[in-house]
Amino acid sequence: MQRISLFLIFIISPALVITDEVPTRLEIVCEEWQNYTNKDGSGLYWDILRAVYKGQDFELSLKTVPWKRATALVLQNKRDAIVGEYYLEKSHYLYPELHFAVEDPVVALFKPVLKDGDSLFIDDKQVGWIRGYDFAKRLNTSVNYIELNNILQGIKLLKAERIDLLLDYEQSLKLTATREEIDISNYEFTPVLPGKKLYLAFAKNHRSIKFIRIYEQQMLELYKSGRLAELYEKWGLTQKYQWFEASLKSSEIEYQIH
Repeated sequence: MQRISLFLIFIISPALVITDEVPTRLEIVCEEWQNYTNKDGSGLYWDILRAVYKGQDFELSLKTVPWKRATALVLQNKRDAIVGEYYLEKSHYLYPELHFAVEDPVVALFKPVLKDGDSLFIDDKQVGWIRGYDFAKRLNTSVNYIELNNILQGIKLLKAERIDLLLDYEQSLKLTATREEIDISNYEFTPVLPGKKLYLAFAKNHRSIKFIRIYEQQMLELYKSGRLAELYEKWGLTQKYQWFEASLKSSEIEYQIH
């Protein structure tokens, strides 16, 4: 991802919504991911965002909504940013240069009978995932898929044999099954897609320029001060922090981290 000044982005992007409004509120949305973006306002990602925007001259609002609705709200300029988007060269978002996190590998939950030795073949199988995740674009095979409202719905469909595989993140699948007291011990997990960098993606308008500048400055400060590592440790996610740190050091972007 090349370094391009925000000033130039706004000059060359006629699609940007222009406004003289001085931001007094930053509204960020995301789907509920347990331990990351809990509905009650707790979670690692919410904690990071509070630390990033602490002490600013605007109010910070953090809300959980279904993923597809969250993306629509930001793309329609009804909210300011969404947590957890992939970077796309041709996008209707504005991205900071510094990514927000690194996702877990995407796994498939399935019955062992689908495996042939150590290999899992999902060609022409009925696969389910959360509405709006668009895993089909990343899979190197053809699948029949349905979009789900939530993980619980997917587990129920899997148990009822209405889908063959459920794609999501292992921790989210296990937490949901435990919370709902559903036994999935007869099913297996296997990685199907590697984890990618996740971004705090902003609405394409002039309000975002201030929010992005603060994010990039404060996110680096959290990392260099050790505060970011402390937040990951608080939520028992030290391996996730190691993935994030490794992704910074392997990036083509110079983050001036020493």
